[in-house]
Order: sequence, then C-alpha cells, then structure tokens
Amino acid sequence: MKALKTLQIIITILMLSWLLPWVWKLATDKPQNNPFVYYSSLINSFGIRSTINETTLLTDARDNSYTQTQFDSILPMVYYRQLAREGQLPDSLHGQEINQRIIARNNFFYRYRPSDKNQPLIPLYALFESMPKRIDLEMPGDIMRLRKKPEFINPDTGNSNTHKSARFAIELEKNGFVGPPSLIAGNPTTRKSYDEGYVIVDQNKNLFHLKMVNARPYVAKIEMPEDLHLSWITVTEYPTKTFYCFLISKDGRLFTVQTDGYKLKEIPTPSFDPETDNLLIMGNLFHWNIQVSTNQRQTTYAVDAHSFKLVNQYTFETLPPKEWLQSSIFPFSINFSSANDKFIFPRIKFNGWTHLPASVLLLLGYLALQYRKKSWCPVTTILLLVTGIYGLLAFLLVGDTKHI
Repeated sequence: MKALKTLQIIITILMLSWLLPWVWKLATDKPQNNPFVYYSSLINSFGIRSTINETTLLTDARDNSYTQTQFDSILPMVYYRQLAREGQLPDSLHGQEINQRIIARNNFFYRYRPSDKNQPLIPLYALFESMPKRIDLEMPGDIMRLRKKPEFINPDTGNSNTHKSARFAIELEKNGFVGPPSLIAGNPTTRKSYDEGYVIVDQNKNLFHLKMVNARPYVAKIEMPEDLHLSWITVTEYPTKTFYCFLISKDGRLFTVQTDGYKLKEIPTPSFDPETDNLLIMGNLFHWNIQVSTNQRQTTYAVDAHSFKLVNQYTFETLPPKEWLQSSIFPFSINFSSANDKFIFPRIKFNGWTHLPASVLLLLGYLALQYRKKSWCPVTTILLLVTGIYGLLAFLLVGDTKHI
C-alpha cells in the first residue's frame, strides 16, 4: 500500500503539471498582433500597419500618419491591384517600367519556421522531368530513394528500375557525391510552372544540384565556403528564375544560390536562430523585406534586390507574455508539443525558483495543520516544497499520506 500510494501521488503530480499550465494558458493566452512592416522606396522609410485596441493605424517609421489611400500610394508593390483599379498605378518607378504583370512576376513571399525543419520526413522523393514535352508537369512513374546510391522504385510494384538507378548513381559519383545525404530539399508537387529538382548535402557536407533533363541525370556541384554548415534548404522555383534556392546556415546566415553560375550570395539578415526564430521574406522588384520574429522583437531589414546591400531597418519590440505569475504558481510544466517542431513527446520546463514563496506558504499551512493533528511526514514536506501546488492537490486527491 505504501508503494502504491507513493506511485499514485507521483502520477497525479505529473498529470497536474501538464493539465494546470495548459488550462492556465488556454484561459489567459492572447494572440500577438505584430504590425505589418514593408519598405517604401518612395518615402525611403517603412510603411507600418498596426492594430491597437481594434483600431487600425497606418503610419511610417517616422511616425507620420496616413489615410488608406495615401498608404496604398506609398506601397505600390503591395497595393498595386487597388491602385490599378483606381487608375493610380504609375507607369514607371525609379526608371523601371512597371505594371500589374511585372509587379506580380517579381513579388515573392518566403516563410521559414523551425517546425519546417523539425518534423518527421519520409525519405522518398518524386523526381520530375524538368523539360517535359507538354506545358504542365506530370508525376513520374517512380519515386527516388537516395541512400549511398540513388534507387528508383515503382510505388505500385515495389520493383527497382536498375538501369535508371545506375545512370544517376554514375553521374552523382562522377561529381564527387558521397552518400547517404544529410539534407535534401525540393518541391515534389505539380502545382508549379517548372521544376528544378533537388538540392542535396552529402556526407562530406558538399552541396549538389540534382534534376532530370530529357530523362537523363543532371548533376552540378555547388562550391561553398568551408565554414558554411547548412541547417535548412528551400528550393524556390519563382517565376523570375534568378536563383535556385535559399540556404540557411546553423549560425543563422542566409544565402541564395544564383542561377548565373551557381554563385552564392549572402543576404543581410537580422540576428537569427534557425531553431527558435521565424523568418519571413517579402520580395519585390526593388527591395527585399527580410523579417525575423522572436519572442522579444520583430526586426525587418530592407535589402536592395540587386546589390543585396542593407538599405534600412526597423525593430518592433513585442510584448512578452506575462509568465511571471504562472511561474510563481507552477514550479514546472510538462508539454507534449512545441511551436518549434512537429514531434509529440513529453518535455519538462522548469520555471526557476520564483515558485518558492508560494510553495513555502503552502508548506507552512500544511505544517500548521499537521501540528494540530500531531502528525508530520518528512516525505510530504519535501514533496510540497519541490512541487508546490501540484503536491498539495495530489495529497488532497489521493488522501492521507502520513504512512508514506
């Protein structure tokens, strides 16, 4: 009975450490309304759309206020459809001809979240024909499994296409590829205008571009600095075809691989941790807006779209969640999920020692009660001090603990 009651108390404490913080967050959590920030080359400053107390404010980084019509006019790369409808879209900007088609072709959005990288992946890849006979891309009749060597498998029969596998293996080996790969990136979907295959990091941390052209393997080795260690790759396949992919290094640097000779271009980026921070890029014909969001701030860089030089920057300090009250009540919490990954497993988060005052008060109340009953249990005392409110509720739910 002694061992059983001890086990019941421990299980109850663990369950409460998951349930109570979850209920607390559900009752008190409020969404953060971070502002929309976009660089305007017309005013050489950032246009900012923010919401405060359900009121939308249109300003710039110099605290000038705008009407909606004025705000549209300073951000023609964003509101070009509205301006064209009103006949206010200029014919040219900074000596460059613009219209709806040109703006739409050059606009792009790229978003990276840590959960994009930290999730289970199935190591099977559809390698499309990059020069199809018809306009639309079609799903291939096989899938590629890339280990030490590539293997093309019929998904219906499970049979391997040894001839095709050998051809791709020879071409990869000829270019210095050493399998199995440590990182593979591509877009295995037909909902795109063209295909650029896969960008691969091999066992020796070398970078390769692999695709299929006229049913033949195409492999290119991409030269990288020795100190560049990649954390994530995104193959872009944007309409302008100016670069193949984004590269994110483990130390938070951002690169593109240009279609002109596979040259690497480093893009100025705010301080960025790929394991915890979100990255958003809103690009247009003239500038890229590179935004990094953390729990403390949102920083936006305006970078020239051609020279990739930093033009301007704006930082918005976000209001951190009020966790001090939660941490003063709950000594620790157990979560099964995280915003930074898509895995389900228990994770214990300790809230420091801010819970001690509340735990001491609970302990004093317990000791006073036991003094009147002339009963005192050292194990219960220690558990109350360490687990705080979880321990108190566990003792109330499980029952008398004096025999532990």
